[in-house]
Amino acid sequence: MIVFHAYAVIFSSAPMIACYQRMRRGFEAVFAMAFGAAALRILTARLAAPQG
Repeated sequence: MIVFHAYAVIFSSAPMIACYQRMRRGFEAVFAMAFGAAALRILTARLAAPQG
């Protein structure tokens, strides 16, 4: 609980907010590519044949 409280205090400070706002577009691009790659992998995966 203490760690999460510390995160909240640190990331709500003005310098961290300004840093995030500068880097936000890059973060969003990286996450969009990661989710897109995961979706592509799921769409192109072969389903296993039933064992029987």
